[in-house]
Amino acid sequence: MAGRGFDDRDRASEAGKKGAATLKERFGREHFVNMGKAGGASNREKHGPDHFKELGRRGGQIRWERERARRSTEQTEGEAKS
Repeated sequence: MAGRGFDDRDRASEAGKKGAATLKERFGREHFVNMGKAGGASNREKHGPDHFKELGRRGGQIRWERERARRSTEQTEGEAKS
């Protein structure tokens, strides 16, 4: 999203922090704590406890697949330079 400042990570990060501080000031910390509890409870009711275990397992698999691909790319680039 070039042209909107989103290509500058530092600027986007600062904008996000400013927005979060404004919302926290407006609603207070407890509002967001309760919102998270309600969201987690509804997900638990809807999907069951095994759903979260599966999400964690899949997330780990995805991260390792990306790491293996990165290492493979680095290795082939290293061999090509030799």
